[in-house]
Amino acid sequence: MRPRTTLRVSASAALSAGLLAGMAAALPTAPAGAAPANSYQMPFPCKQSWTGTTRSGHSPSSYAIDWNRPDDVGDPVVAAADGVVSVADPVDNGGYGRWVRIQHANNENTIYAHMSAINVRGQQKVSRGDVIGWVGTSGNSTGPHLHFETRSGSSVIRPYFGGKAFVFGTTQVSQNCATPPAEPIQTPTDTNVPLAGDLVLDGRADLTVFRRLQEGTFVTRRPGDSDSIRRFGLGSDTPLMGDWDGNGRDNVGYYRPSTSTFVLRRGPQPTIQFGRAGDIPVVGDWDGDGVWDVGVRRGTTFIKRMADGKTYSVSFGGSDDKPVTGDWNADGIADVGAYDAETSTFTLRILGKDWVSRSYTVKFGKPGSIAVTGDWDNNGYTDLGVWDPNTSTFSRRIATRPTGGEFSTETIQFGRAKG
Repeated sequence: MRPRTTLRVSASAALSAGLLAGMAAALPTAPAGAAPANSYQMPFPCKQSWTGTTRSGHSPSSYAIDWNRPDDVGDPVVAAADGVVSVADPVDNGGYGRWVRIQHANNENTIYAHMSAINVRGQQKVSRGDVIGWVGTSGNSTGPHLHFETRSGSSVIRPYFGGKAFVFGTTQVSQNCATPPAEPIQTPTDTNVPLAGDLVLDGRADLTVFRRLQEGTFVTRRPGDSDSIRRFGLGSDTPLMGDWDGNGRDNVGYYRPSTSTFVLRRGPQPTIQFGRAGDIPVVGDWDGDGVWDVGVRRGTTFIKRMADGKTYSVSFGGSDDKPVTGDWNADGIADVGAYDAETSTFTLRILGKDWVSRSYTVKFGKPGSIAVTGDWDNNGYTDLGVWDPNTSTFSRRIATRPTGGEFSTETIQFGRAKG
């Protein structure tokens, strides 16, 4: 196990000066030693232990924290409080490297720097505990760590977590949990991830939300019955649904970014290590054998992993688009797609029998929605859908085929809204 690294070279003076100028506050800022106006938690998933250090010459302030724990490269970084992403820089160009700034209430913001990859985009609304990136060593850094700052306007201020001033050089346990342990589900503050899958074996995809509680919790809507609850993984994992064993019924799974590991409930390969830090997991039946496979999207490239371990790559979509997968032409084989949340546009790839790939664009939803796909009407085609995180409303596009023609829209409120 490599030793814990604590001394780092922080952002360049030029970048720090540019950051300070760009952050000039219109509102008065708090004195450096005063407690922040907002409530923050450590920028790591619930119950993880991390050591935070600084030094007298730490740029841009000795109030900035360098976080470490053993073998921390690739560990998830989460939002310290609710807010809106004001900077999401995915390019390793020196200084802070790949970094994120989140704007919070009361003219405060937090900065997360030197990450290996980021998981958010500019103007995206995030909730405390949302994964925004992964620990790395990008930019002017001498080893893996997370550089973290709390700012009031342009001033770096003393960090507080859970209402208490952080003591530099100590190891503390993150309380960045979606809900108090005494209330594992009944809380309005837990964040949701929308999903869909056929859990009752009727050929129709059921609406599901994954609640980022301390324990990952899948809640599936059951019309006319009580909701089905499945607990699997941790709240910081990326949830998945698919038919892992080919019996026609979908089941749950998750992807753990810190170890690049897929864990699937049921199936011949319940644990698959695949991908690297910063990849986005995708799943689908790539070869038409009825058993769903795993894969990742790296940049604009989908990397599909077959059951025998062989991989096939497809470049598709824009770097800021969110990946989607589905059987767009009902041939039994899943293909890839992308969703642009800013323009609410799906772009779907279909590989025809002539082995020529064609792209189709379909506008559906509204800006800021999250893409969800599933066969809503049991016709063999994967349909399109979106979930509005502000109203917790699913909108399902029901059509003969997803790439065009007439369609109807069904809206269902399910899950917990942000805020």
